[in-house]
Amino acid sequence: MALNRTYISTSEKIETAILQHLRYEGDFKGCALVMHGLALEAPEKLPCAIIHCTNVSTHEGFQTAARSFRANVNITLYGDSEQMTKAKFQKYAREIERKVFTDTDLQKWFNPPASGRDVRKTRGMYLHEYADWNTESTMEGTTWKHITNLGLIFQSI
Repeated sequence: MALNRTYISTSEKIETAILQHLRYEGDFKGCALVMHGLALEAPEKLPCAIIHCTNVSTHEGFQTAARSFRANVNITLYGDSEQMTKAKFQKYAREIERKVFTDTDLQKWFNPPASGRDVRKTRGMYLHEYADWNTESTMEGTTWKHITNLGLIFQSI
């Protein structure tokens, strides 16, 4: 009997872990959280945040004994000025930043727990640190957009 195993790319693993982190530990009631692999464009109903791991590449210099890599991730929050207030949109933008700019909060969704139940959906990688991060906000017509970019350093385990 053959097992039906579906390959999940490293990018999808990273998007899944960040989605779990935001969904279970953030305050996003009324805001859809979507992985890029599941929706290439913002859904009709806004607000929404799309998590997209744009690339994964080898990373030199972190640990010579283990294979390490860097992932670039962006979380794009969309809102519509005709559907919500600017204050509500800014609250979601601040919540994204609050939840992803601390590597210790994010590590529990990537790294094995020291003890207790393992609730991670993502396995096989260990989050070491942030390489960098930045944000930018724009408005096109009635659509607000807030982009949070992260560089994350991992080790394959």
